[in-house]
Amino acid sequence: MDSFSEITQLFLKKRIAIFSTTLLFFIIAIFYSLSLKDIYESDGVYLIRNDSGQDQSNIGSLSILAGISGQSGNNKSKIIRNTLYSRDFFKYFYNDNALLAIITDIDEYQKITKDVRYNNFNILSNEWALIDGKTSKPSFEDAQTIFENALSYENIDGPEIIKIKFNSRSPYAAKKILEVIVSKINEDTRNFEKNDTNKSIKFFKDMLSNQNEVYLNDAYAALLEQRVKSLELIEIYEDFSLKTIESPSVPEKKIKPKRTLVVVFFSAFGFILSLLLIASNEFLINLRKRGLKNSI
Repeated sequence: MDSFSEITQLFLKKRIAIFSTTLLFFIIAIFYSLSLKDIYESDGVYLIRNDSGQDQSNIGSLSILAGISGQSGNNKSKIIRNTLYSRDFFKYFYNDNALLAIITDIDEYQKITKDVRYNNFNILSNEWALIDGKTSKPSFEDAQTIFENALSYENIDGPEIIKIKFNSRSPYAAKKILEVIVSKINEDTRNFEKNDTNKSIKFFKDMLSNQNEVYLNDAYAALLEQRVKSLELIEIYEDFSLKTIESPSVPEKKIKPKRTLVVVFFSAFGFILSLLLIASNEFLINLRKRGLKNSI
């Protein structure tokens, strides 16, 4: 093939083969795209609470000794992010078979009935099926990987406003797991802060009972009062760390797969592949012909 016109004529000559190959890939793409499961994503927007009832201007070296350290919005955002992806946090979900099945084992979502079908989990008995005598419950590492891949976290307008997302084959499951995640974050951080505050209260009480310096007594008394107020606020806030700005909702539309793109990509790939195969075959034929001429 020595010119563009010859290449064009070759492709026109082989147009039936090109069309057939492209059509084959088009049909394969349709069946493949239809076999892909729909994925839905629920999201919520939250304000990170940074106040725990303490006046940061009064916190000094004495409060640091007691374990008091006010968290900036940026630091608390990092703490929450690290907590979400920590092994200790995921243990709660792994130890709850029903939640774990929602995260890892949903096979199909019925849009009409809004029911889900599981692969290996029996929702009635709350047990995992046995396969070859072994439980089908996924390993902790595999389950956490699935959880982390379904979870996403991003800052909006600075470190104090965040959006958390969770995706699932069921839109209702995506919303449910996201709600549990936020509730668990609030519960864990509240308990941590409560324990930390009780420790600092005990510390200041001990210091007051053993301290003779008047100016230190005044400082300890002020910090003790501050921590007692903090403890009261801890008990008040249900949304201790994450205050809901926009609640998670049941997503109406899937986020993937993009079936049209899958079909277009496969069809284009089939078309290009057919052109390359025809051009390569023609090149090899011409190469053999030249070799025969040279041998004669």
